Amino acid sequence: MLNMKFFTYKSAILIFLLLFIIKSIIFFIIKFFLNYKNTADADLYDTLATQYDILDNSVNDWPVWLNYLNHLGLYDRDIITFFLFLTSSLVLPFLIATIIEKSAVIKFYKKNRFFWHIGIIVSLYPMFLLFSFDITRDIVMMLLFCIYIYIVQIMIKEKVFVLKSIYILIILAFSIYMFEWREYLGAALLTTLIFYKFLTFKFFNFWIVTIIYLIILCIAYKLGLIDVLLLYRGENGFSNGSSTIGIGLLNKNLIEFIILYLYSMLLQLFGFYLVNIGAIILFLIESVPFIFAVVYIFKNRMKLDEFELFLLLFSLLYMTVWVIGNDNLGTAMRLRMFNYIPVLIVFGILFIKKNYIIKDSKL
Repeated sequence: MLNMKFFTYKSAILIFLLLFIIKSIIFFIIKFFLNYKNTADADLYDTLATQYDILDNSVNDWPVWLNYLNHLGLYDRDIITFFLFLTSSLVLPFLIATIIEKSAVIKFYKKNRFFWHIGIIVSLYPMFLLFSFDITRDIVMMLLFCIYIYIVQIMIKEKVFVLKSIYILIILAFSIYMFEWREYLGAALLTTLIFYKFLTFKFFNFWIVTIIYLIILCIAYKLGLIDVLLLYRGENGFSNGSSTIGIGLLNKNLIEFIILYLYSMLLQLFGFYLVNIGAIILFLIESVPFIFAVVYIFKNRMKLDEFELFLLLFSLLYMTVWVIGNDNLGTAMRLRMFNYIPVLIVFGILFIKKNYIIKDSKL
């Protein structure tokens, strides 16, 4: 068992600051000395941001934000990128640490014992740094997502009916707004908000939920409800991309569909598509901790509370859509952030509650 007492409060802060300094050096070298440009998406966002006409709609809401800043005279691609770096390196670790603490730590006066350790672990997540090198939308989406689940956490703990109702309305509006950033992200959040309470019934357990999930998936496939995702993926997967897997889900019988879907999940979500050294490194530093967290949660599933069930149901629904529709490991790296973070939050809550809150009478 990890002994958190090994790291003192002050040493944890120093380690966090050291990581931030190292990431800052990497960021400035790659961004400004090597003049790194992240993706074609970032170039498109920059073009839309700097256009003369006011942009009131787009494929997603990020270029609308940037265009608005530009008309206020506040837009600069490098400065926005720097703020995204600060968000990924400081704001997200602090916010995620706060979410875990709020659920896991009972005694308020001991909270800092966990806060900085969690911040260190989150700071090591490589995708946060990778997606902060340019003005792509991923870091902003993750920030909005973490704010969303923080409000959900408050709502679940709230006992006053009026206040709880207000929080639910805020969450509902937030879910609808997230459609403007990624449609199936908003759909997963909205669906989770509607159905997560069912998971708290004693009737439901892991195996029953799994059976119901597979039945619904089969029905959706047979009725053509997911045809738009299957057609987007293509009969033989994506036709281009260096990390395309090459698995199609169209025109399969039910058994073939389920087997190929689960196989695609293993390759994309769990990172087992080890086609080159980069994929192997990514698997070791990103997927292995995720797999460990999933196993740990499964072993301790009887200790899950309402908030943790909410996060896991969201992760399942969101994962279903993008795994069916996507056939590229590079794209999966971007999409699965919203699966990895909720699962790691649940793992952190369970780990602290099991090993430090329940057993440590001094807390």
